[in-house]
Amino acid sequence: MVEISGDGIVISQKDKFIFVNDAFAKMLGYDKDDLVYRNYKEVYTEKAVNKLKERERQRNKGQKVSNRYETVLKKKDGTEIDVETHVAIIEYKGAKATFAVIRDITKQKEIIKKLQKSAEQTGDLKDFIPICAGCNKIRDDEKEGKPWVSPLEYMAKRSPDIKFSHGMCPDCMAKWYPDYVNVMDIKKRDKDIDQ
Repeated sequence: MVEISGDGIVISQKDKFIFVNDAFAKMLGYDKDDLVYRNYKEVYTEKAVNKLKERERQRNKGQKVSNRYETVLKKKDGTEIDVETHVAIIEYKGAKATFAVIRDITKQKEIIKKLQKSAEQTGDLKDFIPICAGCNKIRDDEKEGKPWVSPLEYMAKRSPDIKFSHGMCPDCMAKWYPDYVNVMDIKKRDKDIDQ
């Protein structure tokens, strides 16, 4: 289950990763073997390291520390990604270790920024917009029962002047119409050969 999880799963001890699953390695652009026994500070931004130290100080003072927090990690190529982390302190081979489940929330953060920018421009949206980290639906607090709706439905109601066009990204095209994509790839290859 750890290996088929879409979320990154890591165990770290004495500042080093002692276990990482494939999803975590892929999230950061590494091979698994490159991350095991690597110091976690090599993939955490300076701000993220400071946040971890502050959380440890609070724990050592006996203060309650949330097991969920957001932070920023560095990929192998140097780019940064926003992540949501759920942690637990465990005992591993006779010593304390950190068990963490890490989810990339970069796309969700980008959507929130775009919606907030839209809110500033139109003045129709106020304050915080709840968006699901899993499916990107938005909670419509103005409707009875506060249902979760698609971003398209949410924006169309608040900004009726916005015009939407529909298309299909390459990933969805390959998922829903694989035969068509394969035919198009063959035609493109044949055209490239003819040239």
